[in-house]
Amino acid sequence: ILDKKSHLWTHYRMTIEDFQKMFLNQDGKCLVCEKEKKLVVDHDHSCCPQKITCGKCVRGLVCTSCNTLLGYLETHKALLSKAEKYLSNPV
Repeated sequence: ILDKKSHLWTHYRMTIEDFQKMFLNQDGKCLVCEKEKKLVVDHDHSCCPQKITCGKCVRGLVCTSCNTLLGYLETHKALLSKAEKYLSNPV
């Protein structure tokens, strides 16, 4: 638990209590896919592009799959509308 405590504080300026409160407020579900999976902290990379954040840009808790998706889409915003268009009408 010390490693998690240290990681949360070093990377997100969060306490374990902050994480637990966020987890409970989300009913233990990912904010994107709404599934009950292992959740990680998501933050706004436009504020803090590195892994270590100021703590003010934490958005919530998401599963690792959705966190990867959000990170990619955040970097390549133009692809989101193209992907939606493709999925609704492929070829």
